[in-house]
This record gives sequence, C-alpha cells and structure tokens, in this order.
Amino acid sequence: MRMNPGSLLPKALFSLAALTATTGAALAQGKLEVHCQDQDGKPIKNVQVYLQQLQGQGFENKKTSKKGVATFKEVQGGIYRVVAKREGYDPGLKDLYRLPGDGEHTLQITLEPGDFEKMLFFEDEALQQKVTQLITDAIQDFHDNNLEGAEQKLKESLEIFPTSPDAHLNVGLVYLKGQRWEEAKEALEEAADLLAFYVELGSSGMKERREQVLQTIESIPLQKIAVQTESLMQEKRYAEVLPLFEEMNRLSPDNPDVHYNMSLALAHAERLEEAKDSLAKARAIRPDDEAYKRLERQIQELEESGQSMRAQEAVQAIEKLYRAEKYEQALQEAEKAFQEVKPEYHANLWILNARSHAKLGQADDAIDSYRKAVEMKPEDAGLKEELADVYIAAERYEEGIDLYGEVLKGGDKPADQAFFEMAQGFNRKGKADLAGLLFHRILEINPGFSECYYELGVYYFYEKKDRERAKQMLDRYLEVGQDKAHKDTAQAILTVMEKTQD
Repeated sequence: MRMNPGSLLPKALFSLAALTATTGAALAQGKLEVHCQDQDGKPIKNVQVYLQQLQGQGFENKKTSKKGVATFKEVQGGIYRVVAKREGYDPGLKDLYRLPGDGEHTLQITLEPGDFEKMLFFEDEALQQKVTQLITDAIQDFHDNNLEGAEQKLKESLEIFPTSPDAHLNVGLVYLKGQRWEEAKEALEEAADLLAFYVELGSSGMKERREQVLQTIESIPLQKIAVQTESLMQEKRYAEVLPLFEEMNRLSPDNPDVHYNMSLALAHAERLEEAKDSLAKARAIRPDDEAYKRLERQIQELEESGQSMRAQEAVQAIEKLYRAEKYEQALQEAEKAFQEVKPEYHANLWILNARSHAKLGQADDAIDSYRKAVEMKPEDAGLKEELADVYIAAERYEEGIDLYGEVLKGGDKPADQAFFEMAQGFNRKGKADLAGLLFHRILEINPGFSECYYELGVYYFYEKKDRERAKQMLDRYLEVGQDKAHKDTAQAILTVMEKTQD
C-alpha cells in the first residue's frame, strides 16, 4: 500500500554559529529586568548578565543587585540571547528570547550549582561539532530503524543545544516512525516555533524548512489513519478499511495515493466500478504514475477474472518478504501462490522464487526457477543476465557464458568487445579461469581479436604453468598484435621460457 503524506526529511543539519542578521529598521525601545534566582527561588546577587542582540551587533552586560535583578534600559525590541554567569553556578541561558521593545518586561533565569566556567554551545566549537555529530549519528540510527538509539542521541544534543531546530525536528520524526503521535506533534511544533525565529533573523532556507515541518504536522492525523489502514489491508479486512480511507479522503482530498489505496481496497472487495472511479481520481492528479497504470490494468483484467489481482497480491506479499530478507518465508508464500494462481500468471512468482533461492545459496533451485521465468519472458534480457550470473556463481561457466552471449547479441557493443571487457573484469576479480574461457570464446567469434592471444598467453604461462600453450598464444600475438607494450612483454616471457627450458 502506498502512502506519502508528507516530506519527512531527517537531514540537512543546521548551522550552530551565532546569528548576526540585520533587520534594517529602527525598533522600539523598552526596559528589561532579568531576575536571577537559585533552585529554591532565592535571588542571587552579583550575577553577570549578558544581553546579545541576534539581529545586529547590540551587546550589553550588567550585574544583578541584592534583589537578584539586572536592569537593562532603552533596549531595542528584537531577538536576544541572554546569559547569566556567577561563580559557583552553571551558566544560565535564555536563547532566542523575543523582546517586544516598548514597555517594561521581566525575564527569570534559574541558576543551578555547578561550574562557572562551563562552556555554552555557542562559545565552544567542539560542542558545536559534537551536536552536529550526534544528530548525524541519530539520523543513521533512524535509517537503521534504531529509534531508541536515535532518540537518545538527539536528547543528548538538546542538552547541549536546547534551541536546535534540527534536533527537535528529528526527535519528532523519530516519534512519528514509532507512532508516538502526540509526542511527535509536540516536538515538531517546537521545531516550527524555533524555525520561526530563524526566519525572522533572515537565515537562508529556513522559511521553506518551516513550511515542510508545518506540512508534516498537518499530516499526522492522516498518518495515524494510514497505519490503521495498512494493518487492515494486510489482514484483508477490506470492508472495515473503506471507512478509514473515506476519512483520509476528507482530510486530504487532493492526495492521489489516498484515492489509489481506496481503489485497491475496493478492488479487493470486488466493488470494481467504485474502484475504477477512485483510481480515476488518482490518475487525474498524477496521470503518469506507473503504479496507477498497473492497477488500472489489473482492474480491467479482474473484471474478466479474479486471477490477476490474486497474483499481484501474492507478488507484492512475496516481494515485501524478499526485501525484508525473509527468503524462506518468501519461498513458502510463493509455493502457496503457485497452487492458487493460474500458470499464466506465474512469471513474476518464478522470478521472486529464483531470487530467494539465489540469496539462500541454493543455486540449482534458483537456476530451475530462472529457467521457467525465462521461458515465460523470453525477451527479458535482464532476466537472462540474472540467470547467467547465477550460473557463473555456481561455477557453471560454459552455461553462463552461453547465456551472456545471447544477452550481448542485442547490446550496443559488438559481442567480441563486450566479452573482452567482461573477461578483463573477471581477471581483476581474480577469476582467471573464467576469463580464460571468455578469451577463447572471443576467438571463436572473431579469430582476429589479437589481444586475446596476449591475454591467453599470459594466462597459460602464469596461471596454468602450461608453457606449450603459452608459447603458442604469444608467438601468435607477436605475429598479429598491435600493442607495443604487450608485444615487448610477450617477447620477454618467450625469452624467459627459452632460457629456462629443461
């Protein structure tokens, strides 16, 4: 089943450098009181409070009074970073603080006992690099489906850089993948709020990224239903899934994949006219989608026979198991499908059967299945090449080479040249015997392909220790060869052979 409700891109790491974008317009001025207190709520005096304007070069610092208050007068409205430092406490930070400008405003910062000299993320390049690496590693964990590891790394990055839009965004995506919908919404909303600051600060590309995040938030209800529909489709509970697709259509009427999925469910429920109507809506939005075209053909065939749909369903199920590397289960499902589906629909089943056997190292069974698939699809060159690869892997070189020859006949290059390049490739992989067979096959096709005599001479001399055949090939190369370096090498080998004769 297809579902792509939003562009979820857990990448594009955010710059951690201090921002210095300018607004170009004079802002209103106001008064800001920064109240510093300890964990018990008691005011702390002599705290050095730094006020940095992120929209320009404005920077002030003041100490708190006995009441724990640092007062900044005539402060322009804008976005600020506020840092509070005092001996015996960890630095306090309020990053991306928006000050309206006019009027009086109060900001409270609570300091915790700790190291006065502890560096904050914007003061230490090493911390910035650590955050970047944590997010990069978390993204890899995300792709590896290690959601717990990704969440742990992202939370660690947020302890260093609490206002990182990337960290909050990726936390949201981790929660989405884990179907923790409310937590995902909360994290993504935080990311959107932070990105709004960077949009205001004039950071490049932040407006588009924020729009992406908002679209993802809007897609969450759709994704929740999509998970339910996927489960019901897998369980073949088509009557139950249709109301959910109707709700998805209400939430996203212009999403062609929703119409496609509904069409698929209706087809399974044998409501073919409705299935065609729903698919028509999908194709009206995305007319060139190959999956839509395939389903349209399948519905047409289903009107004549239920076989096509059952075959496609079987292929999709087996292909899913194959992609998940569950090859034994794929073979079991294929065996069931062979019993349920008419032989004329077996071609793709044989292909998946063959590939699964090949992955399990069952060469003979893979070859048998590939042969049956090739019989049903004799014009499929790619399929023949897969079979040839299996022959070669099983060291059935002659059969593999014969099949490669069939494939190469329809290629862009002359067969002898294509074989020669293939042989050189096998030589590089250390498969000298196979390369030797190919060089001989080339000479059968074209006796004038002189470089083959050189390659075979070297092969027989070094690999097979057959001096007689090596001399025969190298003498011939000296007669017809064109490559001076190869001729020199051939002559050198012949000289060595002559000097070392018994």
